[in-house]
Amino acid sequence: MQAKDISLRSLSMRAGISKSRLGRILHSNCAERASITLSEFRVLLEALEIDLIQAIIKVESIRDQKVLADERYVALIAMLANLFKELPASLIQALAEIDGLDGSEVRKDWAPQLQTVVIKRMVHEVTNVLRRREQIFEDRYDLRG
Repeated sequence: MQAKDISLRSLSMRAGISKSRLGRILHSNCAERASITLSEFRVLLEALEIDLIQAIIKVESIRDQKVLADERYVALIAMLANLFKELPASLIQALAEIDGLDGSEVRKDWAPQLQTVVIKRMVHEVTNVLRRREQIFEDRYDLRG
């Protein structure tokens, strides 16, 4: 609310949640705060124009407030949100096209190996971008020198 300069009243109207209920949900004292329902959470995020997946990724993966405020990770969070939004449906579609699939073929214990592959690929791609930037800088410097 503060970052978007939205008042409690304005947010209440946007979200369709009464001002008194919203005040209890967002109470400054944690002990006084009312529990929020998932539907209220979704509506509030929509009213604040915050993507649900991005919010979850930020909360679950970046617990250090210094990292959370670091602009270097904004693009990463957005990329991860897009990945996770599309990935389940894409995988379901891909598996649906395989004849004879009964569901026992996919294993939960594949997750760590898949994470490792994704991390290695991400590091590889970022390293390539940094090399290209460095090369461009060197080429410009060589032309001036």
